[in-house]
Amino acid sequence: MDGSEHDDAWWSREVPRMREGNRLEAKRAKGGLPHSLWETYSSFANTEGGLILLGVSEHEDHSLYITGVDDARNMAQDFWNMAHDPSKVSAVVLSDNDVVIRHTSQGDVISIDIPRAARDCIPVYVGQNPMTGSYRRNGDGDYLCDEETVRAMLRDSDLLPLDRTIVEGMGADALNADSVASYRRQFKNRRPGHPCQQQVQRPASVQRPDRQQVKDAEHRVGAGCRRTAQPPQNHRRQQIGQRPRQ
Repeated sequence: MDGSEHDDAWWSREVPRMREGNRLEAKRAKGGLPHSLWETYSSFANTEGGLILLGVSEHEDHSLYITGVDDARNMAQDFWNMAHDPSKVSAVVLSDNDVVIRHTSQGDVISIDIPRAARDCIPVYVGQNPMTGSYRRNGDGDYLCDEETVRAMLRDSDLLPLDRTIVEGMGADALNADSVASYRRQFKNRRPGHPCQQQVQRPASVQRPDRQQVKDAEHRVGAGCRRTAQPPQNHRRQQIGQRPRQ
C-alpha cells in the first residue's frame, strides 16, 4: 500500500520523537531486504508487536534519519512473497494496510506495522523449526528464545481460553438471572432501538448449538493463521527457499 504522494509531514510529525526500542526497529535496507528483518518480525509478533522502518538509519545520538530504499514497490512485493513462504516464516500476522510505502523528499521508506500474533499462532518463528527460530523482543534487541521458553509458548498456544470451553449438559437455566437482567438493561441503555430489544426473553429450555457445530465453528475461526492475510493481487509467490537479495 502506498502512502500519500509526499509523506514529509508524517516524518516530521511522527519520527523525530522515535527511538529504537521495544516496539521500533530501523533498518537501512540498502540493496534489498536484510536477513535480520525476519528475526525482528518474529520477535515483535511474539512480544507486543512493533514497527519496522526500512530505509531508515540511526545517528550516534540514537535519532533517526532517512536513507531511503531502492525500488520500494519491488521491495514491498518481495517482503509479501517471503512472508507467505512457509519455509521463511511460520505465520502471516499482517493485513494489507500494515505495509505502507512512505514517499518523502529524502527517499522512500517502507513502514511495516507488526501486531502481536494471536495466541494460537505463537510462537512465530523463522525457518521450519520453532526451537531454533523463535525470537522475542527485549529493549532494542531481538533475542533467540531458549527451548524452555519455546515449549512454554507452545503449551500456552494449545490451552483453550475459559470463555471458549464447552460446558456439557447445561442449559440457559444455569445462567444467573440477575446478571442476565443487568446485561439487558445496560444493552438497552447503550443501544436504544436495537432490534434485539424487541425480542422476548427466551425460556430456560433455549436451544443450544450441537457440540460438533461449535467445534466446527472454532476450527474455522482458528484454522490457519497464514490465511488471515493475503498479499495484494499483484504479489506473486516466490519459489520456496528463495533468499532475499543483499
